[in-house]
Amino acid sequence: ENILSMVADDIGMDQYEIRIKNLIKDGDRCANGQRVFGSKFHEAFEAVVKGIGWEEHKANKRPNRGIGFGAVSSATGASRFAGHTSSAAVVKITEDGTATVVHGGTEIGQGIDTVMAMITAEVLGLPMESIRIGVEDTDDTILEAGMYASRGTVWGGGAVKAAAEDARQQLADVAAEMLEVAPEKLAFKGGRVFVADNPERGHPMLDVVRHSDYDLGKPIYGRGSWTAPRIDYPDFEGTGLGVHPFAYAVVFQAIEVEVDPGTGKVKVIKSVTGDELGQPINSQMLAAGLEGGTICELGQALYEGVEVGDNGQPLNADFSEYRMPTHMDAPPQDVHHVISPSEYTVFGAKGGGEISCASSLGAVVNAVGDAVGHRFTELPITPQKIVKALKEKGKGGK
Repeated sequence: ENILSMVADDIGMDQYEIRIKNLIKDGDRCANGQRVFGSKFHEAFEAVVKGIGWEEHKANKRPNRGIGFGAVSSATGASRFAGHTSSAAVVKITEDGTATVVHGGTEIGQGIDTVMAMITAEVLGLPMESIRIGVEDTDDTILEAGMYASRGTVWGGGAVKAAAEDARQQLADVAAEMLEVAPEKLAFKGGRVFVADNPERGHPMLDVVRHSDYDLGKPIYGRGSWTAPRIDYPDFEGTGLGVHPFAYAVVFQAIEVEVDPGTGKVKVIKSVTGDELGQPINSQMLAAGLEGGTICELGQALYEGVEVGDNGQPLNADFSEYRMPTHMDAPPQDVHHVISPSEYTVFGAKGGGEISCASSLGAVVNAVGDAVGHRFTELPITPQKIVKALKEKGKGGK
């Protein structure tokens, strides 16, 4: 038994205490042969169970109230075995002592530019306001396979970190001559380059950059690329299994609902999420992504469904009839990050894009089922379906 069997099981909420012992753990292999490692799945699950108040709910279950659990796991940032998958980046140290980052990723609202700026600032010891993201077009774009498979932070971040480290090494070589010390003795912090064991001996990075640019004629351009480690090749001649993910991640979720038995209307009371997504680069953005994913799945679970008339024409073809959740439908949400860095990625990060909008669907379905006492197998779970189920239950149905 594993995470999937736990989610797919019937309402049997009293079995969760038993199934927690059977969660995927380090060293386990999935059905496709992938080996799981570097995980703290139990901690993430326990944070959700505690946060939703499962023990109290079980001991004092209120009428028409239900709690449901959902889970999703994924090998984030996965690579392909054919075609190009690598990422590249360039970090230019400009004449005013700031840095411009050019990478091949596409900012589509997921916050990848912010993440790349944070990585660059961390490596170079610069404040965030000193980092600029260069604008690209199809004429001069940097090598990048694309924003898919939750790979942006893992792959692109690895390339940006390498480029920033290359720029830092060039700066260290110049500063070392200025300070008459070995480059490895230097530190970068607060926009300064200084001797690590004697912080008073140092220069503003601006002085180092201008000395390199103007006096030495050596502009600083850092270059970097990243590709995934080939940890475990599949057995192509035999089973075809054995792909080894380098960033295995999981999200657990619990949702509490209240159902009006008269109208069938569902009110989502609370959502609690526990993620194990490595070391978050920006924990606020990661939490916001998980919260947004929850709202999207609320729409699929409770509201969004195309209705077609007898003549084949859609009955809800615009947003006045096709209901989608808004902030008015969003419940209070708690997100718990469980830190379990991957040893193979930039700063231990794991991808959190696609996985952010997959755990809540099962949680909503299970919560409504717990409240109504009926297992729904067709989405969306509309008030009409709930009222019908309650009526059939009253007549002796399941």
